[in-house]
Amino acid sequence: MAILSMFLLKKALKEAGIIPDKNCTELRNHPHHTGAPRVTFKDLLPRKEFWNLLKSLESLENPTSLSSFANAHEVKPHLVCEVVSVLQKLNYPLVIDDHHGQDILVPPSHSPGIHFEMSLCEWLALQAMFPVIGKEESKPHYALVADKLEDLEAHYPEYDMYKLLEEEEAKEGILGRLGEQAVEMVKKIEDGLSRGLVVQVHWGQSRVTSVYPHKLVYLEGELSLVGEDAGDRCLVSFSVNDINSIRFDVTKNYQPNFSPIEVDDFILALRVVSGNEERLVLKLKTANDVDLNPPYHFLANPYITTNSEGDVIWAASVEVCDDFYAWLHDLGDRVQIMDPTHVATGYSEWLHRSSEIKKAS
Repeated sequence: MAILSMFLLKKALKEAGIIPDKNCTELRNHPHHTGAPRVTFKDLLPRKEFWNLLKSLESLENPTSLSSFANAHEVKPHLVCEVVSVLQKLNYPLVIDDHHGQDILVPPSHSPGIHFEMSLCEWLALQAMFPVIGKEESKPHYALVADKLEDLEAHYPEYDMYKLLEEEEAKEGILGRLGEQAVEMVKKIEDGLSRGLVVQVHWGQSRVTSVYPHKLVYLEGELSLVGEDAGDRCLVSFSVNDINSIRFDVTKNYQPNFSPIEVDDFILALRVVSGNEERLVLKLKTANDVDLNPPYHFLANPYITTNSEGDVIWAASVEVCDDFYAWLHDLGDRVQIMDPTHVATGYSEWLHRSSEIKKAS
């Protein structure tokens, strides 16, 4: 016990700097330290050179000349020694070896890494901290953290909290352009969709149709319910604006007669009849931060590629309407309409009308 206590005491004194650590003393007495001021870990943390050197030293795979490494990073060799000292204090087994009078950086045969797992709740909590992390953008270590978090987001797109928030915000924008009664109908239809319930649609003059809902989608410029008539089991559509009220029919255990693909084909057929479908081509600066799935819009045959200049080219068959123009407007200067030109013209006219309405209000 006495030997163990003495060992722990010496370790504590070394960490406090009262008893010098052998490796650290050798680095401080290294020829490259001659005349160089002592730099503490606290001094190094806010320096960009420290993080660049740290990343490069950690990625070393083969023994490398200390002088050559320092020259390649445009720093003095003594600064490299200071960073090596920090790594050693953090139990990273990188050493500086004297090889025939030349100082060599010798990386470990196996680079240790940090591995940990998170629950969905913990990942959502971390995503909620992104705005706080973003405030550190001016700090030299920010890029390392941001790049790692972007990798995690790309690896787990199904758990993207901000995509869900953007979808909700986009839907709220659409609902804000509808009347109060239409908003109530949309919420009830979505409730029926999520629960798989048959809904009784009261429309027209005292007409009632039992419908198994499949989708809420824009048809002929109006937000519409597409579903199966529970009586004759055929596909039907209703404009939300034509619906007077909706009730849930919890007594029916309806088995759908049409697959999602068949429902999509039905929507495409309605577009062909109305002649409202356009093959839209957009150019995007990047596809990473752009949601290419506008709510309540059916995109047929979507396609994405990149051109020789690195631009992202996106195409899909869509129904162009005022709400679709509103979605394009929300994307701002991140997108440019490439084709067809008459859609670009229509978008410009929509912008002008919207501007005039705002001025009038």
